[in-house]
Amino acid sequence: MEIFIALFATLVTLFILLLKLVIGGLAYFLPTVIAVKRRHASKKALFWTNLLLGWTFFGWIATTAWACLGEKRY
Repeated sequence: MEIFIALFATLVTLFILLLKLVIGGLAYFLPTVIAVKRRHASKKALFWTNLLLGWTFFGWIATTAWACLGEKRY
């Protein structure tokens, strides 16, 4: 019985870790998602800027502002 409890605890821990990774990834690439949804004219440049500078707080904020305020295509 103890082995099943240990296995269950491990599976729950892995599930929580995976959930955190998915939510963190979505939060990290939120500016890119916004740019794609808005059909931003510079979405490729936004993606690369987000990928390379998004790990800094300033880079993430600047990329989010660029995605929200930039010109969109119709």
